[in-house]
Order: sequence, then C-alpha cells, then structure tokens
Amino acid sequence: MDNSELMKLISEKTDKVWNGDAEINLVAFLKAQLDNAGTPLSPAQVSSLTVATTALTKATTKNTLVAMINVLSKMGVLNAD
Repeated sequence: MDNSELMKLISEKTDKVWNGDAEINLVAFLKAQLDNAGTPLSPAQVSSLTVATTALTKATTKNTLVAMINVLSKMGVLNAD
C-alpha cells in the first residue's frame, strides 16, 4: 500500500469514527461545559464550535494513526511492503 492509499484509508476510517455520535457527543459536552461556566453559546457559535471541533479531532486522530504506523513499521512490527 502506498502513502496515498494509506492516507485515504486513514481518512475514511477516521471519518467513520467521528461522523455521527462521537462528534455530536463531544460538541454537546463542550457546549455544556461552556454553559456551566456561564458562557452560553448562540446557535452560530455552536455551529462554529462543531466545525472547529470536528476538524481538530479528525486531524489529531489522523496524525496519531500515521505516527503509530510509522513507529510500528520502524520497530519491525508492520511490514513496510
């Protein structure tokens, strides 16, 4: 599998994990924390929070997976071919 195929697979699997309940639950948690702190959000702010949270979580997940694959390959656990 070449790098572009690997990145496509990582993106597909990451989207499957984060598109849906995980994203909804994380945004709801963050919104509740802000509401509890006395800083309620407007609908537009919730929308912005959703977009930003989704981008951040997906980027972090993808980077973590790439790093893990690189480490496992370097250790010889995964075959690079």
